[in-house]
Amino acid sequence: LERSRPSNESSACDVGAHQKLVAGYSEQLTAIRQADGDPAVVFEEVLTGMIAANDRLQERLEAAEQKIKAQAEEIHSQQSEARSDSLTGLANRRAFDQSLVESARRLKLERRPFSLLLLDIDNFKQFNDIHGHLAGDEVLRCVGRTLSGLMRAGDFACRYGGEEFAVILSGATESTSKATAERIRTAIERMQVAFDGAPLQVTVSVGVAQGQAEESESQVIRHADAAVYASKKAGRNLCHFQLATGCMRLERVAGGQPAASLAGRRLKNLA
Repeated sequence: LERSRPSNESSACDVGAHQKLVAGYSEQLTAIRQADGDPAVVFEEVLTGMIAANDRLQERLEAAEQKIKAQAEEIHSQQSEARSDSLTGLANRRAFDQSLVESARRLKLERRPFSLLLLDIDNFKQFNDIHGHLAGDEVLRCVGRTLSGLMRAGDFACRYGGEEFAVILSGATESTSKATAERIRTAIERMQVAFDGAPLQVTVSVGVAQGQAEESESQVIRHADAAVYASKKAGRNLCHFQLATGCMRLERVAGGQPAASLAGRRLKNLA
C-alpha cells in the first residue's frame, strides 16, 4: 500500500498539471479576439499544444494504470498467502476461523446447515520419530492433496494446526456429513505416501459435529474435538459423530477391518 501511494500521487499531479496547461490554452483562445496578427496561426499553435499535452497525459496515465494493476495483483497474491498453509497448500487456521464464522452466520440467517469435521493423524509423533520429519511433511502434503480431491464446490478444507486438519461442509445434513467423514477416513487409510523409495501409510481419527443455530463457533469446535477424542479412545482410525447425548461411532464402510486390529498392526509396523 505504501508503494502504491507514489503512483497515485504522481497521477494526481499529472492531471493537475494538465488541467493548468489546458486552462492556459483556454486563456490564449479567449485572447485571440484581442490579439494582433492572424487568429488562425494562434489557434493552430494552441491546438497543437493541447494535442501534445493530451498525448503525454495519456501515456503517463496508461503507465500508472499498469503499475497499479501490478500492485493490485501483488496485494491479492499476498492476501492469498496470508490465508494459506505453505506446506499443504490448504487454507490455514486464520482462513478457517473466518469461514466458520460465515458458516454460522448463514445458518442463523438463512438456515443453511453446515458440519465441521476435525481430523487428527494417528500416532504422528511416533511416525516422525521413526521415519523423520521430512517423511512427516510428505504425509501432511499427501493428506492435503487427498482432502482437496474430495471437496465439493462450497466445501472448505484447512490445516488446523500440526497434524490436525479441519473440513467445513457447507449445506451438509447430518447423514451427508457422516458419509463424507467416513469417505475421508477411508481415502486416507488407503493413501500411500512414497518417501525414499518406500511406501508409507497413516490413518486418521475423525470427529464430526453438526452446526446448531443456538451454539457459538467455539462450541461447534469443542463438539467436533470431543468426537475426535472418542475416535482415539475407541482405537483410532475411526469416525465419531457428536450428539446431544454423547458421541456415536460411525459404521465403517463395507470391507473395513476392526479398528483395534488396524491400530495394532500399524503400531507393529512402526516399531
